[in-house]
Amino acid sequence: MTHEQFIEEIGAAVQLLVPEYGIMVCSPIIAQAILESAWGTSNKALFHNYFGLKYRPGRVSCHSGTFIDGSSEQLKDGSYVPITDQWYAFESLEKGVEGYLQFINTPNYQALKGVTDPYEYLTEIKKAGYATSQNYVQNVWKVIQDNDLQRFDTFTKGQNIMANSTLATYRNPTRNHSGARTQKISKITPHEMAANWTGKQCADYFESCGRTGRQASSNYCVGNGGDIAVSVDEANRAWTSSSEWNDQRAATIEVSNSVCGGDWPVSPAAYNSLVKLSADICKRNGINPHFTGGTDGTITMHKQFAATACPGPYLEHKIRTGDFERDVKAAMGQGTAKPVSNQLYRIRKTWADVKSQIGAYKSLENAKKACGIGYSVFDKDGKAVYTPSGSTGKKWVQDTILKAGDKVISVSCGIAVWPGTNNCIKDDLVYIPALGGGVPLSDIEESSDTGDGKKDNYLANYKARVFLLQCTVTAIDTAKDLVKLDRGYWVKAGPLMALR
Repeated sequence: MTHEQFIEEIGAAVQLLVPEYGIMVCSPIIAQAILESAWGTSNKALFHNYFGLKYRPGRVSCHSGTFIDGSSEQLKDGSYVPITDQWYAFESLEKGVEGYLQFINTPNYQALKGVTDPYEYLTEIKKAGYATSQNYVQNVWKVIQDNDLQRFDTFTKGQNIMANSTLATYRNPTRNHSGARTQKISKITPHEMAANWTGKQCADYFESCGRTGRQASSNYCVGNGGDIAVSVDEANRAWTSSSEWNDQRAATIEVSNSVCGGDWPVSPAAYNSLVKLSADICKRNGINPHFTGGTDGTITMHKQFAATACPGPYLEHKIRTGDFERDVKAAMGQGTAKPVSNQLYRIRKTWADVKSQIGAYKSLENAKKACGIGYSVFDKDGKAVYTPSGSTGKKWVQDTILKAGDKVISVSCGIAVWPGTNNCIKDDLVYIPALGGGVPLSDIEESSDTGDGKKDNYLANYKARVFLLQCTVTAIDTAKDLVKLDRGYWVKAGPLMALR
């Protein structure tokens, strides 16, 4: 590992963890690790002890054991004596940094909290008895200056972004982030989880992504029941919107879906928590919440930056109609919120057969249109309000003669790169050979048999599979086996299914 790589790895871990302990500077801690561990090459560093932490019963909880090292310490008269004490061992670099922060999280080091000057931090920690070397402050300060480590302190200056929202009740930081933001928080970007999870489950998932290599995270996770968890501290840029530009400026929020399918709705509890959290972020960062439809707005959506349906029809409708903006402003004391309806019409074989559900809609009429033979539409209390029967019962059928006026969807289709390019997306059109060419991103949804790793409405690569959302046939070209849709374009008829 090069010196710069060591700096970046230690720096990222320090920036990730210091907010929880009230520490306002990073450069002295990074420099301490460099000096104490000889750039991560010392015997202690083999145990991820980068700070020379001696074992103290009950002092540190994140360690993995102890070891004995044959090192020495300097006495006041300048002589050295061997150290026979036990030292803390840790299972990872991040745990080693956390161990340091736990070690100094005692009344003896209380003066370190809130200090924003790195030299003052070193003076105070030496005064508290952390180090025995008589030139400790000067030695560490030289490491800071020689390696420009104060660049890691910039995220604490002039910005009220160190603290996370007090509405969060759980925190499980992931390593999936880019370190300190380069921009002040000036936007909020709600996302859909494409899962029915608690906030804790989502944060735990992102933490595991950091260990398994999946590059995904968010600053906050809002659960279906309304709980709020922190995955990436506000001080750091999360990997959420497929846009470095947006993620540097936005507090990103993953929100659980109450139902996976249909309108991809969000429960009233989750939506209300999203609104309260967004209002809190806006207040602390001086943001006036406003959606413009462009990147200049202070409310943005994932689909503005990538080939994705995120944040899903339900949240997108809330954002585009101004409902979300109005509700956040009301939570900030600026106006009146619109009541949240919790009525959803679910299509299932029986109310108890949750796995059979094929959709959930706010509109009863839309639910009826999508309900085929063998299924019923149920209200939120489990009462069947519509069941197709007899000649009126319909189901989705492929390989049928289509006619104008037919409601159609497609079977699962693979996507491919556009001819002459390396991309599957061009001008907001995804290339679907089975349908004859480009189809607008807004008219497709990722299929359950997708091959790009996860059904999350984010087309990560050419292995993704999608289907055409419900639309209406307006014209037929039998010679070319094409149909025109009410969206204004033609597609091949082969993959289409109609209600029959």
